[in-house]
Amino acid sequence: MTPPGVTTTTMETEPSSRDSNSSDDSSAINFHHVKALVSKWILDFSFTSLCQHFKEDKLNDFDLALKKLEANCEGCMTQKWQIAAFLGRVMHGSQITDAVEEGGGYMMPLMVATSLWRTLRDTMADEEEYNAITTLLHVQSVAVCLKEGRRDLASTALKWLKETQNLPKNMAIKLSTLVAKGDSNHPYMRNFQYQRLQEKLQLYLDHFLAENPSDFLLKAAITVARSSRSPHPESSGVQDLSSSQSTEDSLPDFKRPKKRLLNVTKQGLWLPQSSKKPLKKSPRLSAQSATAPAPPPKKGRKKWTPSLDEVLTKAVRKHGEGNWKCMLLDHDFNGRTGVMLKDRWRILKRDSVA
Repeated sequence: MTPPGVTTTTMETEPSSRDSNSSDDSSAINFHHVKALVSKWILDFSFTSLCQHFKEDKLNDFDLALKKLEANCEGCMTQKWQIAAFLGRVMHGSQITDAVEEGGGYMMPLMVATSLWRTLRDTMADEEEYNAITTLLHVQSVAVCLKEGRRDLASTALKWLKETQNLPKNMAIKLSTLVAKGDSNHPYMRNFQYQRLQEKLQLYLDHFLAENPSDFLLKAAITVARSSRSPHPESSGVQDLSSSQSTEDSLPDFKRPKKRLLNVTKQGLWLPQSSKKPLKKSPRLSAQSATAPAPPPKKGRKKWTPSLDEVLTKAVRKHGEGNWKCMLLDHDFNGRTGVMLKDRWRILKRDSVA
């Protein structure tokens, strides 16, 4: 099977010197063409991997994929590289320590992401969804600073938004009031949470990848991986044969494994004693143990300590009530889940009111 876009060169059995030169030139052109196609497939695979790590919210894997993509781009400003740079700022958006000094002020990651998002307007057909993501970027550029108690950086971000991003008047007034109060848990902020921004961008990536397929190399790797996968030991021989046959049919001719003419499965020799069923000795049970029901398993209950209550209170102040997932990422609650945090917080609020 010849990959899409790759041409082949046919040579005669005894070519003349002139024909040989022309074929060499053709081979050289084809090689550069093939090299360009391989580079494009690698770039597409790196971009697809980066999008997957963004959806799974795996920061370390995302940063590694971003470095690989940057190396593959070699300085070319493609549309996919612009999207990758934008996603990189969003992934580090909650880390205001990554702010860079520019023009006498500081540019937080989400402020840079807001500028990059304006250059990606043509990648999104739905204007309403585009404006929704823009609003989330504006609010979160200020909110992440307030959550860290940095009203000075929040004021810088708000001033920059007013001067460069055509911030709506109502939003500017609301954000100015919240910055003056230093209120990061206001309901207005909760309506434009950072998690909601990530969810919107995940949908955006799904639509972009659907319209711009970047999975040729990925699909080829999956096909080869399926062909080399060993069968499950508990599956029957008929199922193994059918599955391997279907896999071979889906592979190109040069990828098909050679069929085995003989069965090489090791089988034990038959012995006369093998037909006898082994005797099973069951332990005798006393009358008391046979009638007594088995005791129910004991479930350990994790008790909340005052120190954990204090950590939970600080986490709610920082992330806002309802952001249990973010709290679990920032703090250690000794294996508790988001539901447990929610129940405990309900109890703490009830006790404080009482």
